[in-house]
Amino acid sequence: MSDIAGFERGPRVEFDLRVPLDGYVAAQVARTPNAIALSDSSESLTYDRMWQRVETFCAVLAERGVGRGCVVGVCAGRSVDLPLALLAIMLSGAAYCPLDPAQPARRLRRIVEQARPAAIVVAPELESLVKEAAWGTGCEEILPIGGSVAPAQSPTPAQSPAPAQPPLRGDAQPAQPERSFEPDDPAYVMFTSGSTGRPKGVVVPHRGVVNRLLWMQGELGLQSHDTVLQKTPYSFDVSVWELFWPLLVGARLHLADPDGHRDPRYLAECIIAEGVTAVHFVPSMLSLFLEEPLAAACRSLRHVVSSGEALSGSTMRRALEVLSPATLWNLYGPTEASVDVTCWRCLMQPATDAVPIGAPIANVDCFVIDERGGRVPIGTPGELCIGGVQVALGYVGQPELTAERFVDSPWSPGPIYRTGDIVRWREDGLLDYLGRRDEQVKLNGVRIELGEIETVIRELADVVDAAVVVRADVGAAERLVGYVVARDGAAVDEAQVRRELAFSLPPHMIPPFVVFLERLPTTANGKLDRNALPSPSAVKLEPSGSL
Repeated sequence: MSDIAGFERGPRVEFDLRVPLDGYVAAQVARTPNAIALSDSSESLTYDRMWQRVETFCAVLAERGVGRGCVVGVCAGRSVDLPLALLAIMLSGAAYCPLDPAQPARRLRRIVEQARPAAIVVAPELESLVKEAAWGTGCEEILPIGGSVAPAQSPTPAQSPAPAQPPLRGDAQPAQPERSFEPDDPAYVMFTSGSTGRPKGVVVPHRGVVNRLLWMQGELGLQSHDTVLQKTPYSFDVSVWELFWPLLVGARLHLADPDGHRDPRYLAECIIAEGVTAVHFVPSMLSLFLEEPLAAACRSLRHVVSSGEALSGSTMRRALEVLSPATLWNLYGPTEASVDVTCWRCLMQPATDAVPIGAPIANVDCFVIDERGGRVPIGTPGELCIGGVQVALGYVGQPELTAERFVDSPWSPGPIYRTGDIVRWREDGLLDYLGRRDEQVKLNGVRIELGEIETVIRELADVVDAAVVVRADVGAAERLVGYVVARDGAAVDEAQVRRELAFSLPPHMIPPFVVFLERLPTTANGKLDRNALPSPSAVKLEPSGSL
């Protein structure tokens, strides 16, 4: 395996992981106290004012017994109060756990039951939702966001150690006592969908988050005059770098209006008005954003980051054209590995080339294994496993699932995480994403990768986005169903789609049903909601004729 040994390990960089994330933010507060740190549509805060409010709320949490080893739930909308609450929780030594108000109370209840938070921080307008979700779970401490409840006493909040030598810029240090801290202390617990229907809570330590953010700063080089747009729901791990990256370097974090992340027109207007220089898009949303005429006027953008789904070649090329001279980055990573673990700076390339997910980032290892657990050679598909400092601690309250997915490996000093994603090494040392292991299906005894079909459909002329699923409600047997979003005004129909697919796919991989939608349904995190895709029976009764 000497031919892949040089690809598997990301660069080794000696970041100071002995300091928690909030410690790095505190150091920046001391360097630039009067710079604008946070803003939304109604207010803005300097770094100094931000930290005063963080410390005030931390004192409230400390009075309620919140400290190291605790989990604190957070149910709030998008405003400057959100990062304030998250920082205060981490400053107390606890980990935050998002309770997304867009989710139904029943699901929130399951999260509360598993996370067992010591307290729940809630926006006033969401208090009834939280009380319904927490009722009978044993979590009785519900606090208004922002620390509007004064503590009975005025204890000195636990303080984070500051970096001994800040690796970003500036020499000023905050004068504060150290609090008890280990790099493996959890920073947050983030719940994702579980295959069994039970949400699973990923416990992510400070060391992984800090490594991820310091790598990003070294690679993208955010400056004090930059503005990062925070638009991702905070229950989605991309929000972690949106929320905290700018606060490590003296830049400004601007929070988009609630639900603004779904509106391409609003996003373009916000980017222009606020002079946003760095923004993230899930590929499906990036595709829609590029259809907005104002997208081309977003000239302030320096960095556009895409992750969360496979980035198609057509969307990549369109983004490089419309958003030039901004740099487009394609990142990949599961929640179980501190947001992102591979990166590729997108370049214009032939339409026939796949968009790689890149190479391992600093202090991260990527191993591609076969069904027997052996590493595969270049060009051979296999399951991606992740090692290094960004691997999460496991799933809260689910030791069996943790043991199944976080396993020992002879190639890594710590556990590696089995992602279930199918990838392959390229000759240039980059990884191609091929699909999910659990999206591999069999129809009539033939194995099919749904991701492959989706990729081909997205590359068709006048197609903006696509999804493919197997449905059992379309006749006597399971059938492939394709869902297509066509470009506005495009004269594309089902027969044309199937006819063009025949140039790239064998007959058994061409969906007999093709349904056209204005847009694909998405979850609160902006990812495809496969459960919300309509049945073709609502559109027609028979599939199109054979080719």
